[in-house]
Amino acid sequence: MKKIILSFIIATVFLSCNQGKKVENIAVSENQLAKEALTRQLDSIQKNGLINGFAVAMVNENGVLYQKGFG
Repeated sequence: MKKIILSFIIATVFLSCNQGKKVENIAVSENQLAKEALTRQLDSIQKNGLINGFAVAMVNENGVLYQKGFG
């Protein structure tokens, strides 16, 4: 009985550690998708021809979140 309980506890610990990494990877990929979508939108504005060139920078208290020049 003790071996079953110990096995269950060990399995639970390993599974919880593994799930934390998945959440982090999902957040990173969501951030990357948002950056790519923003770049596509800003690139389409520049290619529209009304603006020859511009730069965009987004920052917060932790540093630069996004920076890119267009044109």
